[in-house]
Amino acid sequence: MPLKKILLLFGLGLSLFLMPKPASADLTADLNRPNQTIELRENLSFKHTNYDIKLDGQKVGYVSGDFFHPFGDTISIHDNSGNVIYSERQQRRRWSFSLVRQGSFYDKNHQFAGKMKEPFWQFFTKNYRLYDADGKQTGTSTQNNWKNFLHHTYDIKADGKVVWQGRNSVHVVRDTVYLKQMHASKVPAEQAIIVTLVHQAVSQAEKKK
Repeated sequence: MPLKKILLLFGLGLSLFLMPKPASADLTADLNRPNQTIELRENLSFKHTNYDIKLDGQKVGYVSGDFFHPFGDTISIHDNSGNVIYSERQQRRRWSFSLVRQGSFYDKNHQFAGKMKEPFWQFFTKNYRLYDADGKQTGTSTQNNWKNFLHHTYDIKADGKVVWQGRNSVHVVRDTVYLKQMHASKVPAEQAIIVTLVHQAVSQAEKKK
């Protein structure tokens, strides 16, 4: 085979290899791939704080809603076409001297998929408990302020091990959160995304006090 043709085929193969992967029609499957790292980049073009969702550097969707709202709101994960694939409807109730945040998860078919609850009493670290649709606790999400003084880290634990870990990277203009799946678990990526961004919003609110 002539050398010119070999080089042409090699160049074509290299181009195909380096070409960005197209987003799957099923964003849920994409987000829940094993050992996935999800990039959540703050998008300042919206009225509220919202985040673009990126996989392998390519935008595959976005998250919209008020992440820290005194009267409750809906946080939604959308694909690039604007379709909602997962959401959380939050409620805030006053218990004793603290505001306890609770919310219900819903899948793309608007079916109840679980809950996240803030414990009544918390000390030093903010945490949320995650539950499946049957009411069984599947994990606990905790903000770790002491692991890294430059970055907050967010650990979601199940069965005694970290199954999702988030790390925020602070920039001058906007923040980025990197969420990595550490182990397979019953905590889906959609819940991990929402609870991590709630942590992020609470941290930002506390800084402004």
